[in-house]
Order: sequence, then C-alpha cells, then structure tokens
Amino acid sequence: MLSTIVILVAAAALIASSATRCWRMRQAPHDWDWRTLAQAAPGITAAVFAAIALALGAGLFFQGTVVLAIDVLAIVLVLTSVAETVVAMRFGPPAQMRRKKLIASSAAAAIGLFILAFVCFLRTAPSTTSAAIRLDLPVHGEWRVVTGGRTGLTNYHHNNPRSQSYAVDIVSAAGPSEGRPIFAPCNGRTVRAVIDQAPGGASPEGNYVIIEAADGTQIWMAHFRQGSVRVHENDIVKKGQQIAECGSTGSADEAHLHIHAQRNDDPVPMLFGEKKAFLLRNDRLP
Repeated sequence: MLSTIVILVAAAALIASSATRCWRMRQAPHDWDWRTLAQAAPGITAAVFAAIALALGAGLFFQGTVVLAIDVLAIVLVLTSVAETVVAMRFGPPAQMRRKKLIASSAAAAIGLFILAFVCFLRTAPSTTSAAIRLDLPVHGEWRVVTGGRTGLTNYHHNNPRSQSYAVDIVSAAGPSEGRPIFAPCNGRTVRAVIDQAPGGASPEGNYVIIEAADGTQIWMAHFRQGSVRVHENDIVKKGQQIAECGSTGSADEAHLHIHAQRNDDPVPMLFGEKKAFLLRNDRLP
C-alpha cells in the first residue's frame, strides 16, 4: 500500500512540475520555429521509451495495485511530455537554450532506449529456444509464477545450479497450493520417482519425479506432498496424467511446484501451452 501511495504521489508531483514549466514557457518571449519541434522530439522519445519500459517491467517485480500505480505513472510521463512539447511549440524557449536542451533530451532518449532494450531482454525467452521443449501446463486452474525468467533478477534458480537456470516455481492463485493435483506435461518415461520424503527432509527436492521425453530431455518436478506420487521408476506416462499432488517437501518454504528441464546437464528452456509461453515471474496461468 505504501509503495502504491509513493508512486501515485510521484505521478502527482510530475504533473505539478510539468504544469509549472508550461506556465513559465508561456511567460517567455515568443520564439517559435520548426527547430523547437526538432528539439522536443528526443524528449518525447525519451518519455515514451521510459513509459513502455515501466509498463513492461512493472509486472516482473511487483503485483496488484503497485503495478497499476506504475502504469499510471507511465501514462502521466507521456502525457506531460506531450503537453510540454505543445506549449514549447507555441511559446518556445529562447534560442540560446535550444542546444543545451537538445543535448540533454537526446541523452535521456538514449538512456530510455537502453532501459527499454534491457526490459525487453528480461521478458524474452533465451536465444536457445530452438532447443526448447514444448510442454503442456502441469496444473489446472489459476496459478502464479513466483520465480521464472532468463536471469537472476527474476529467477532465483538461475545458475543455482546451472542445470536449473530456466526453472519455474508456481503456486496456486485460487487458495492453498497444498494437495492440488499435478499432471505430466509431456509423454515419456519416469527415470526417477521419490515418494516417501516428509516436509523439511534432507533432500532439497523432497518428493520428486523425473520424466524423460523422447528426445532425451529430462523434466524435473519437485516438492510433492508426502505419499501423493502415483508413478514409479520406468513407468510410461502420458501428458495430462496425474502424477502427484503439490506439496512442501524438501527445501520448500511453502507448498509449490518446481519444474525445470535439462539435457545432458544443460538447462533447456520450457515453452508451455498452446501459446508456447516462456514463463516469467508473476505470470498468471492459464
């Protein structure tokens, strides 16, 4: 709640500051020509880049009203920039100010472009998606991704260890996760099934199942509820078949499903569902 208020106050301050600058420009000597528009263009570009970066990046790090507040801030950023440009075109600043403002706004546009490119990088699948495995969603109903992505900024598992770099942890968004059914995301054969671990056991995975797909990719699914695993080693499983229930065994602080794919100990990106989605932190399922 506090974060939301702070962001909305920042948006209000931006509006007030912009209104003040517009008023001051109206008091300046009339000095309009087309160079004023050229001077203003980088400033608008910077505002648009920053606004898009805010809108795209907010959901990776925040939830709920904070995301809405950041979206409001992004809209305000663009609108105030446009307003100042319109006023500047009608009541331009003195000519000697143009060069300094042009340099500053161009630098801001370059920084905005860099930030936007970085946010887009965070939101995209790795370049190794040609080697990705396509999976069905292993859960039914509403779930939320608590960690996922291609870097450590949004994914706790990145390089921890390396084989889990593209791992995803998900929790139920419609009530407790404990006991919810988990389904096989692909056809394959179980090469490992641990079924009798209690919560807080020595094994970090707790109860887990490894399904080997036809191409040799291994799908690891972990933290299952004690006694809920329905498959054994060397069983043939079909996608959509229930294999266990969500739990909190192993090193899990709360009940959730951990899933990652690896091939020869190398991490493999996972693309889920009909949309072939590379899941990111705070994504909602389905």
